[in-house]
Amino acid sequence: RCTVFMESDLVSHQRAGAETDDLVAGLAYSIASNYLTKVVGDRKVGDNIFFQGGVAWNKGVVAAFEGLTGKKITVPPHHDITGAIGAAILAMESDRGHKSRFKGFDLYKREYKISTFPCPDCSNLCEIRKVEVENEEPLYYGSRCEKYDVSRQEKKTTGRDFQNLRQQFLYKRYISFEKPLRYRGRVGMPRVLHFFEYYPYWKAFFESLGFEVVNSDLSNHDIVEEALEKFTAETCFPIKMAFGHVANLIKKKVDYIFLPGIIRFQSGDPDDEYGSYICPYVQSIGNTISARFDFAAEGIQFIGTPIRLQRDITKMVNQLEPISNVMHLKEREVRKAADCGMKAYDLFQRRLQEAGKDFLEGLQPGEKCAVIVGRPYNSFDRRLSLEIPDKIRKMGIKTIHIDFLPLDLGSQDLSSMYWLYGRKILAAANFIRKHPNLYAIYLTSFGCGPDSFITHFFRRHMSGKPYLQLEMDEHSADAGMITRVEAFLDSLRFYEYKLPITEFTPADRSFSPAERTIFIPNMCDHAYAIRAAFVRCGIKAEVMEEPNEESLRLGKKFTSGKECFPCAVTTGDMIRKLYSKDFDPARAVFFMPGADGPCRFGLYSQYHRIVLDELGYKNVPIYSPNSRSAYSDFGLEKTPFRRLGWRGMVFIDCLIKALLTTRPYEVEKGTSENTYNHYLKTLQDCIIAGNDINLLAEEAAAKFAQIKCHPRGKPVIGLVGEIYLRNNRFSNNHLIEKLEALGMEVRLATFGEWVNYTSFTFKLDSLYRKRWKNIVKATLQGYYQHRDEKEIERHFQKNF
Repeated sequence: RCTVFMESDLVSHQRAGAETDDLVAGLAYSIASNYLTKVVGDRKVGDNIFFQGGVAWNKGVVAAFEGLTGKKITVPPHHDITGAIGAAILAMESDRGHKSRFKGFDLYKREYKISTFPCPDCSNLCEIRKVEVENEEPLYYGSRCEKYDVSRQEKKTTGRDFQNLRQQFLYKRYISFEKPLRYRGRVGMPRVLHFFEYYPYWKAFFESLGFEVVNSDLSNHDIVEEALEKFTAETCFPIKMAFGHVANLIKKKVDYIFLPGIIRFQSGDPDDEYGSYICPYVQSIGNTISARFDFAAEGIQFIGTPIRLQRDITKMVNQLEPISNVMHLKEREVRKAADCGMKAYDLFQRRLQEAGKDFLEGLQPGEKCAVIVGRPYNSFDRRLSLEIPDKIRKMGIKTIHIDFLPLDLGSQDLSSMYWLYGRKILAAANFIRKHPNLYAIYLTSFGCGPDSFITHFFRRHMSGKPYLQLEMDEHSADAGMITRVEAFLDSLRFYEYKLPITEFTPADRSFSPAERTIFIPNMCDHAYAIRAAFVRCGIKAEVMEEPNEESLRLGKKFTSGKECFPCAVTTGDMIRKLYSKDFDPARAVFFMPGADGPCRFGLYSQYHRIVLDELGYKNVPIYSPNSRSAYSDFGLEKTPFRRLGWRGMVFIDCLIKALLTTRPYEVEKGTSENTYNHYLKTLQDCIIAGNDINLLAEEAAAKFAQIKCHPRGKPVIGLVGEIYLRNNRFSNNHLIEKLEALGMEVRLATFGEWVNYTSFTFKLDSLYRKRWKNIVKATLQGYYQHRDEKEIERHFQKNF
């Protein structure tokens, strides 16, 4: 990434209170490390290193490069203008027949004046800077629309304005209905997030019930400022904007503000169980908003209810019950309104597809077209998109958004993508890759969690066809973005589409467990219970070494830095194992459980697959079971594997609780740790031998109870949070030991809590979808899990 884009990270750390010296030193090292890991990569670094460009003015960065490489860095005298010199040479070679518009080297000697003024012509309220040079036309900069720019030789705006067309379709009234008997008040809808997807649905829904729908203003400078003032947490820009739009609606004195947390949206395909989640921030937006505003004081009822959107009207009526209660609606009214909403939404989607079909049919052979790839709220909010689509059209290139394309969301290679927009984006990659006229420009937001993974998958699905990725936030300026767009479009002049573009197909990496050893990540000691359960069932398994600084170094080298921290650590652990002397790729398989969303954890294995393939280990499988597969890949569902692993994890949870309750008070230091380690090993032997864990639990509880301790009474700290970070000693920087050294007693949330929650959500989802077989399975599974848990815990409960 260009060093300019590190600004957002720097601002984030400034707000968190980081010291200036640390920020400056960290920035220097991060610039050097970023270049070495992301640009140089595995390539050899020579002995003569030549550093050119403006960044070379920073002696701290030069020193950081020298420190990281251990080599002398040469900075040339005119390093800051080497790019300008190169551009001048190219201009000279490519345009000799035209008169130059160069102003001359004495320009700096001429008189000039700079002034500023706000442009009042639209909601952006741009601050325009005017530069007046003697004997020249004034120069203007700072506007988003280039209204004040001096007339230049520009290409004529090309193609239909699909951004404006989609907005027309979005706000159109699609359903005619009888005027409701009574007026029920004003419902405010913020123009953020799923508004850009589902507004036709909710507009028809509320208007058919007799409500007046009021929208927040278009995103503008004031809304941005209000958003940043109201919400200071470091999320993506679209989430921050929700606070500004809600504040804008409060000023409009509406009766209700409607911003539900959309959990998922079902496409109508009964087999599409998992590809319709929305990201966790959007799911929880209702709770986040309600915690920041005092709606009661404003006389407004805020509706932020979580909703699973459904095509089935009966299911949808059930989902809308909390809203019905707040707004005093009858079931038959809601049923009719939901039907109106779905019909309006379907007509909206049909209009998009019809317009897209006409566009694609009108493309000429050899004509190049830019496809805007991204979520609707990134692409159609002109403030968030920096009006990039309009600017591309002014460069003479037609543009269209992925919403207008006939995407195949049911493609087999998308089956593991559980985010709705992620599935659309990857389906768009498949379509664009195969179409000779289409080239992608991917708009994403700084800090977007799903995109930290989707962008990797998008690159793979594009299979070498060029595309441009633009990352934006509240600090972004359009000048830099336009430069990158111009450079990309210019590069396409030299690109010729050749059939066939390599088809992306997930490889079949099935394996026989008898021939390989399963390597389990050492997230925490519970991994040893999994390993013992595998061995008991006749499968060779090993727990990898605990993560360390080398894991993190390697992980950062093979990740972008945008993924969640556990992904970087587990990636590094995997690569560290690959590089170990005793590793045999022909006899190895990595274990990385999967999930069905919406957390990014469920995509770790797919990202690891990309890393292994790029490192040349395509023959090394990754075993990634989830609640759907139920460990049925090679007959494990017919073994006691799952229950043995579960009972082992419960036992270790109890051991950890005994350790943390005893260690802060032990008279003889190390006694608790030794006891814990002894029973951790004995547990594995017990599982492998098929012995009764209950007897071992009784013995372990008695041993811990016999440890001599000082009187209790230290402050107790509860440690909760993301499951990997709270359990992995390296990743949480040995937090528990540090708290104990400060005189605290720590209680750690159990690993079993997470397993029970995943089982609960699996059952809930099965009930929601009426998957009766899965409901029975989940009920029995939950029964045995809780029974085993209580059975083992009772041995420890008396003293711990």
